[in-house]
Amino acid sequence: MKNKIALILILLAAFFIRIYGINWDQGFHLHPDERMLIMVADRINFFKNFNPDFFNYGSLPVYILKGFSQ
Repeated sequence: MKNKIALILILLAAFFIRIYGINWDQGFHLHPDERMLIMVADRINFFKNFNPDFFNYGSLPVYILKGFSQ
């Protein structure tokens, strides 16, 4: 019984630490990866330039981001 209580307390503490500050950038894209993907998606024009010239994460995430932002 003591082990179960200790495990539950550890899991609750880990869960709290994991979700605390989940909105730390408040929608401003402060993480460098987010900002870079937004800049690359902005450069794509589906009618003129379909090449993002950035393939660090593959092309699918960039095209999905551009599709949802239109």
